[in-house]
This record gives sequence, structure tokens and C-alpha cells, in this order.
Amino acid sequence: MGTEVLEELIDFEIRPIIQALNELPFVQTWACCSGWTGADGVSDGTNRTWTGMPYASVISLDDAEMIRFVNYIAERMIYCSYAGEPENSRDNYAAQLAKGYLADDLMQLIHFDLEYRREKLLFIVHIFDKDRSPEYVQKIWSLLGSLIAEYKVLVGSGG
Repeated sequence: MGTEVLEELIDFEIRPIIQALNELPFVQTWACCSGWTGADGVSDGTNRTWTGMPYASVISLDDAEMIRFVNYIAERMIYCSYAGEPENSRDNYAAQLAKGYLADDLMQLIHFDLEYRREKLLFIVHIFDKDRSPEYVQKIWSLLGSLIAEYKVLVGSGG
């Protein structure tokens, strides 16, 4: 189930996350960048330069399921500070961050873009890396990976 991707085309740092995304039956990865760049454009995990702007984009193969998935990730990785939020929402957000060994630096972790390509919806998750170390960004990737795994269990996508 899912899409097979050639590992050598994916930055070393995010291969497990991209593989997990491709195991979901309702997405196919389109493009990604860990934030690191190697000599040939793809990071091998050792000979690399931090360039920032990490992202992953996926084509939706089932829009309804993709929207449920994006909502699941957003609820856990984006804190909303609007009035009317439950009193414990900040604590819940901090607890979610702690799962990824992240301290709340009061900046948004991720944001989503929605585009239209090849008659399909394209969802892009950007990791907000301004004023963050590459190590912190890697922890955000890891948290995203753990949430993908949780979602797979929740909906019975195996893996």
C-alpha cells in the first residue's frame, strides 16, 4: 500500500518521515527538503550545509481523508491563542511538544499551504525554521513523524 520512493532522492534526515507519508493510502509525496543540502542537492547526513526552508508536500489521492489527516496534524502541532480556546489548550500543546522533546519557544512549529497541481490538491507542510537551530528543526520533523505513526494506527493504515 502507498507509494515507493527511491531513497537516494530524499534527504537522509527525513527519509523515515517521507516513507511514513508514502505508506498512507491517500497521499503521494510530491517534493521535500529537510533543510539540509548536500553536494548534489540531496543531504546524505554527513556532507551537508544548512540552508533552511524545510518542507514536505503531498498530492492528495483522497481529499476527504487528506483533510482529516491535515486537521489531525494541525490540532497537535499548531497552537491557537485566540480567546475562547479551552483553558487547558496551552498545557495540552506544551504536553504534545514535550513528546518531541521540544520546549515551547512561542513560535509556530509548522504551517500549511494548499495548491492545485495535475488536477489534484497539493498540501505543503512548512516547518517554521526562522531563529531555530537545525537540531530543533529535526525535533519538529521527529514529532511530525510520530504523529503520522499515531494517525496510521488511529485509522488502521498499518505500517
